[in-house]
Amino acid sequence: MNGGIRRARVVLGFAAMAILGGTFLGAAQARVQSRADDQGARAILRDAGGNQLGIIKFSQESGEVLVRASVQGLSPGFHGFHVHANNDPSNGIGCIANLGLPSNTWFVSADGHYKLGTEVHGAHQGDMPLLLLNGTGTLDSWATSRFETDRFAVADIVGRAVIVHALADNFNNIPLGTGSDQYVANSQAAIDKTNAAGNAGDRLLCGVVETTG
Repeated sequence: MNGGIRRARVVLGFAAMAILGGTFLGAAQARVQSRADDQGARAILRDAGGNQLGIIKFSQESGEVLVRASVQGLSPGFHGFHVHANNDPSNGIGCIANLGLPSNTWFVSADGHYKLGTEVHGAHQGDMPLLLLNGTGTLDSWATSRFETDRFAVADIVGRAVIVHALADNFNNIPLGTGSDQYVANSQAAIDKTNAAGNAGDRLLCGVVETTG
């Protein structure tokens, strides 16, 4: 009888150790996942003169990234807003602009939109929703945005660049054709700009994405 009790105690002891071991392992895994989920990055946006006019924060939250944008110095209306690849050293690295040169040369060092293949604009991994400054806003007003995306992870965009454009982004949503409810492009250049960047105009602000966590 006593032997049976001792065996029962041993079995229960092993069971308790297994439960505790599983608890500790689960807690350790949770801490690792928490650190991964807490991974963050930011891009400080500056204009061609080097003035700081905004910040974009990226927070990894499991399978999605929370993006929080606060930007000023924009004209009222919509503005294209993307992650650029910043992967061609022949154009320079990072955010390079010369106020003495035309605005269409600013921040070309950031290269095209971040993408994984041959996607055209609207389907790039770095394409993000438009920024909007209300029509009653001024250059001192802030355009803010908060959204989630699963097109990239924080780790994918560190070292790349965020660009805010002068004009609205058309997201390639232009029904080209000869029908009465369609448009005829005025040039191949316009089509090319739409495919590449939503024809969003000059690059006004730029910031390289850096880790914060």
